[in-house]
Amino acid sequence: MKHDKELILGGAQLGGSYGITNASFSEKEAIKVIRHSINNGITTFDTAPSYNRSEYILGKAINSYGYSCKSKINIITKTPINIMHFHSVSDIHFYLRKSLDRSLEFLMTDSLYAILVHHIEDLKFSYGKHLWEFLKKMQISGKVKKIGFSLYDISQDFKIIEELKPDIIQVPINILNIDFLKEELIYIKNCIGCEIHARSIFLQGVLLQDVSWFTGFFQPMRDWMNEIHLFCKKNSIEKYNLMLHIVKMASFVDAIVVGISDTHQLFHLLEVWEKQILVSHNIENELPKYNGPRELIDPRMWRKL
Repeated sequence: MKHDKELILGGAQLGGSYGITNASFSEKEAIKVIRHSINNGITTFDTAPSYNRSEYILGKAINSYGYSCKSKINIITKTPINIMHFHSVSDIHFYLRKSLDRSLEFLMTDSLYAILVHHIEDLKFSYGKHLWEFLKKMQISGKVKKIGFSLYDISQDFKIIEELKPDIIQVPINILNIDFLKEELIYIKNCIGCEIHARSIFLQGVLLQDVSWFTGFFQPMRDWMNEIHLFCKKNSIEKYNLMLHIVKMASFVDAIVVGISDTHQLFHLLEVWEKQILVSHNIENELPKYNGPRELIDPRMWRKL
């Protein structure tokens, strides 16, 4: 079935544990997942140098295919972290070039579909403009097709999106925040013209946990999760399917990045992706509204845990 949105396999779990649920799997299992993904029509993968061995494992798995298949695969990677610690343009460019060359080596390719600034804060410090200039240079050279950045807060970073006009932005979009983001993202898509890639649609796995899991720091979310559980039961919808569908039906989303931790989850994802769930067109207004602390839906605040 042809979809107007692309399913992108997230690579954070491919290289090691990720998220508050610490999802991870072995290199052998990761390669198996990547190959199953490709064999089932997933052609875009999201990774980063900071995702431990993710780039290396992706390259190893993809390189086992012939050229005709490999040429259809798109890789999105990111800039390295700690760029703001450098204090000269030459040092920044050297560090970025070294990181990009290393990514290309691990991924066993000469070019990438896209490279994103991993932390948008890097664009705001004194040498941030040189970081963006480097990415533009790599785009002109053909090393990367598209450039952009990953961010958390649309409102906070709206000005820089308008100024730099990225090809892609990657932003957390899920059942908890989609209503707040809708207006700004529609403007960004239609007036600025960049691709919008939704990530963290399951909030690093938190939104898929049983109600009993919500204790301690996440206790304030427990009542809302129980209402979601009852909503799904009443409407005969699997919670995983609901969380995916809410983002998938958003007109302003071009692609959805989803991470998994084993082949079972992959096949489940593929099955759910193809389904058309029968729900009210007014589902967004019928869903239980979350009115708890905002820090619970922002993983940056979880560092306190």
